[in-house]
Amino acid sequence: MINKKTGRAVILAGAAIFAPISAYADIVIKVGFAVGGGYDVNARLMANHLGRFLPEAGSIYVENVDGAGSLRLAKMMLAKEPADGTVIGSISSWFPVGATFDPALVGLDFSQLSWIGGIGTTQERLCAVSSSLGIADISDFAEQTFQLGATTSGTTDVITRLVQNTLHADFEIVRGFSGTAPVRAAIIRGELDGYCSLRVRDLEKVFEPGTMTAILQASYRPNLDLPYPLLRDLVEAPEDIEIVDFILSHELFQYSFALPPGTPEDILTVYRQAFDAMVQDPEFLAEAEKLRMQPSPITGAELEDHLDRIQKTPLEVLARAGAMLD
Repeated sequence: MINKKTGRAVILAGAAIFAPISAYADIVIKVGFAVGGGYDVNARLMANHLGRFLPEAGSIYVENVDGAGSLRLAKMMLAKEPADGTVIGSISSWFPVGATFDPALVGLDFSQLSWIGGIGTTQERLCAVSSSLGIADISDFAEQTFQLGATTSGTTDVITRLVQNTLHADFEIVRGFSGTAPVRAAIIRGELDGYCSLRVRDLEKVFEPGTMTAILQASYRPNLDLPYPLLRDLVEAPEDIEIVDFILSHELFQYSFALPPGTPEDILTVYRQAFDAMVQDPEFLAEAEKLRMQPSPITGAELEDHLDRIQKTPLEVLARAGAMLD
């Protein structure tokens, strides 16, 4: 099929997908974080490929709407973005889980969003510090004083607080960053000592080899072959393991995409079909491999199901989760 606007051939996986959005309308993927972080990179990866599975769409581009760890964009998506298929949002994976008990997210109902799907990642989330600190193990990490960077709210802040409270650690959390890219830049400049959202690839891709020391894994789906202890295994009270797993389950929403409330079902269906085809596409996977992104896709329906389970979490579990992050 030939796109009448661009004159380029459109490659479809399986049956043709016809978008019910306005013919040749441009689509913007709004990202709640600064340029250069994981959310931004995954949004640009999606922008490069989704159009081949939406033959009636115009250009697809990315707009960074950073602020408060993507809370600004989350509120925009829930309140005022058009529900006609022209705006897609990518917000913190923490919000769907955090909204069940986090005071900063009270009143936000993320089940209203129309979830397209998530690119996800198999890359584990690590806590890592500058090797110049001489920290070699959990004991040193918990007892020494240093500074870890975090966003204003969202995943990086939550993980760092969870690690600090689980280990009863003495490190300081420096908040206010708009994404992981500014955190990494501050570490490279020597203004911070580390952070707790580092991916395995970052040990060599972002930082000079040997300059960062990974201490532990704080992942919902950890890699047991890595030589770093799991956060859940460091919990003192056995009953709190359930709480750590609940908090870390937000990772299932990693690099996910959604449409605003009120989006017609036919538009959502088209986007879900296009997304599911895209994440299996050889060209998409080849670019992801080049970027060392290692996708672990999840469908929009699966995200909805997980969100439904989250919202049915008993109140006593939510109270304990809140206390663990206090």
